[in-house]
Amino acid sequence: MHFNEEDVNRIVTDIWTTILDLEIEQVQDVVALPPGQRSMVGCIQIAGEWQGAVTLFCPDSLVRKSAASMFGMSEDEVSEEEMQDTLGELTNMTAGNINTLLPQGCTISLPSVAEGIDYKITIPGGRITTQLGFMCEGEPMIAAIMERV
Repeated sequence: MHFNEEDVNRIVTDIWTTILDLEIEQVQDVVALPPGQRSMVGCIQIAGEWQGAVTLFCPDSLVRKSAASMFGMSEDEVSEEEMQDTLGELTNMTAGNINTLLPQGCTISLPSVAEGIDYKITIPGGRITTQLGFMCEGEPMIAAIMERV
């Protein structure tokens, strides 16, 4: 299943601007997370008539900024747990909205969050069907939808 990029862009930008009050915009150029720097990925699995996953890839600094906005605190006050909670919830909201575009009966999992330097996340049997790059407050972010084939 191919997802309309305009729908995915609207979902992501609405969440980040409404919930976090952060400026975010889709970019047409390929976006890559800074190599050698710590980053985080949130992942939600979707099961049912359609199977796949929704992922958000962010540099650590963007997740920290997002958590500070979500919890109403300074970036220095944000804990690792609050960063994980924030990215998990942003991924959950994104996947929940994507789920409304899928056939009835599809369900989403609890969010998983991974973090590290130069790691790779794979969904066995999956392929990326939609991937959009964004710039948020001058930092890159990637939203990807993978379908299990």
